[in-house]
Order: sequence, then C-alpha cells, then structure tokens
Amino acid sequence: MARPINEQVVVLTGASSGIGRATAVELGRRGAKVVMSARSAEELNAAAEEVKAAGGEALTVPTDVADYGQCQRLAQAAVDRFGRIDTWVNDAAVSLYARIVDAEVAEIEQVLRVNLLGAIHGMKAVLPHLTRQNGGTIVNVGSVLSKFAVPLQGAYCASKHGLLGFADALRLELKRDGSAVEVVTVMPSSIDTPFFAGARAKLGGKMPQPLPPAYDPQAVADAIVHVCERPQRDVIVGGAGRLFVLLNRLSPALFDWMMLMGDTGAQGQISSHPKEGGDNLTAPTPGAKPARGGWSKMNLGQSWYTKYWDLNPVGRAVALGALGVAGLGLARWLTRDADGSADDPRPDEARLYTSAGVS
Repeated sequence: MARPINEQVVVLTGASSGIGRATAVELGRRGAKVVMSARSAEELNAAAEEVKAAGGEALTVPTDVADYGQCQRLAQAAVDRFGRIDTWVNDAAVSLYARIVDAEVAEIEQVLRVNLLGAIHGMKAVLPHLTRQNGGTIVNVGSVLSKFAVPLQGAYCASKHGLLGFADALRLELKRDGSAVEVVTVMPSSIDTPFFAGARAKLGGKMPQPLPPAYDPQAVADAIVHVCERPQRDVIVGGAGRLFVLLNRLSPALFDWMMLMGDTGAQGQISSHPKEGGDNLTAPTPGAKPARGGWSKMNLGQSWYTKYWDLNPVGRAVALGALGVAGLGLARWLTRDADGSADDPRPDEARLYTSAGVS
C-alpha cells in the first residue's frame, strides 16, 4: 500500500522543465519531499525555488541519466537525505525531428541513450532500495508513441516502444517474485511544453511543434501524482491520444493512411516558427525553462478523459454499467413486435392461454 503523497519521498528525473517541472511543483504543493534531477544545475535550482514557493521541500542532484553511475548516486543521495525512496519517476527525455535517412547514427544513439537507457538506469538504480524496503513505485513517463509511430520521430518512437516493453517485463518479473514494488507507465498525448524548442530538428529551419491537439502539462503532473498514491498498470493522458491508440489497434493500415493523407503526420509536427538557438540533445541549453511551451492556441488544458476515465475506476464502472443498461434497453426495443409487445419465444397457443389468465 503506497503512502499518502504528503508522506512520500519522490525522485524525479527531467525535473527542470516541462512535465517534470509541473510534476515537481505539484508534488511540492501536496507536501511530498522531492528529489529533483536534470543535467543543468542552474535550471534545477530555478525549478526547486518554484517547488519551495509552493510549500514543498526539494533536494537538487544534477544528473545525466545516460550515465548509470550518476543514477546510482542520485538514488543514494535521496536515501542519505530522507532515509528511503517511495516513488521514482523517470521523465528525462530528448528528441530528434528528422527523416531517418537524414538522421546521424550518433544522434539516434543519443536519443536511445537518454530516453531508453536513461530510464533503465533509473529502474536498476532504485530497485535495490525498493526491494530492501519491500515496496515502492516506479513511474515511467512514456508516450502515446509507445503504442504507435509517426514520421519524423523514428528514434523517439523506438525509445518509447522500448521503454514500454522493458517496463512490462519488469512488472511481470516482480509479480512472479511476489514483490510489492509497482511499475506504472504514464503515456501522455501531445503536451504544451518547451520540449519542442529544445529538440534537435532537421526540418528546413522550422521549429517542431506538438501534433495537435495538445494538453497542458498539469494534466500529466496530476496523473503522475495520482499513480504515486494509487499505482495502476498504465495511464494514457489525453482523449486524443487514446483515440489514436484505438484507431491504430483496430486498423494499422487505416491509421497509416490517416498519417499519410495530406502528409498530416509530418506537416502536423512542423510549425511556422523558425528554429532558433541550439538544442539539448547532447547538452542542456542555457537558461531556466518553464513548464509550458507557449503552444496555447492548441492547448486543450486538462484531460477530462484521463481524469474521469483512466484514473477513475468508479466513474469508469458507472459509465460502463450505464452503457450496458442502455445497450440492453436498445436490444429489447429492437426485438419488440409491431404491436409493441416484447417477442415471446413460446408457441402462439401457449401465449393465448396466458393472455386468457390460464398458466
């Protein structure tokens, strides 16, 4: 059983901007002790001040998750300071927007090193501590691109597919061993964060953008905080992402056609803004980064689907029950006779006796 969030020690990678920063602030607001990591000490310190302003306690540990030794030191720093780790959140990620034929092998390797190996390093670093405690939660921030692919993000899609597979395998092994450690995958749809401005892009000088529609990072932060207290197998943040996942599952060929129709899958990820400044693929860019990325025109805000369906088993059960009752009612109405009476499978003679009061 997970502790209440105001009693938890939560380690969070990628905590300096975007989803990580929004999550760190929300954890602080709810009283958790937050161990924040990212590559840039400057960005971490700025984010930690926001956590403290929200009423939380923050410890910053600059960490490059691509280095396993640094992840081990991050875990130990959390234990040294607070005595334990209740939840470990793997959120650090980078991206490369380019056709695969235009991407350098070294660039692809770096995306995999941070997004996939970085999360694996985190899981391996925290597992001995959680096993010794006989409990705790690992939350991996994947993507709806863990479930399907889009053009221009081949390396990112590969990293998120791999992360989901590794997390699912770890969950099965822990259950097989009778462990109380939980493994959760949170899969956001497009989110309004600075992630796109920091990505390396080979898009003819244009900046990448979220594939519309996008949601507010607070929606993901709320989902992560929720599963810290009430772990579940996985969560998709954003009804649009869930729809894409369902369409791809029902007909991959149809989904591919939709991505290619009018070049929607590629052009939907290319903004009209010029790509300025550097990128954070191999090193952090200077300056503090906010949680939001300025894509307000496509930002839908909170995800009602996630709040009232994926994270609400009671609401989901009520909705499914209502749909079941409605379905039975419709089926009964469709099988009524022309005179308005329900179909009766008994012979005509038996029905005649019943209508006359004879049983």
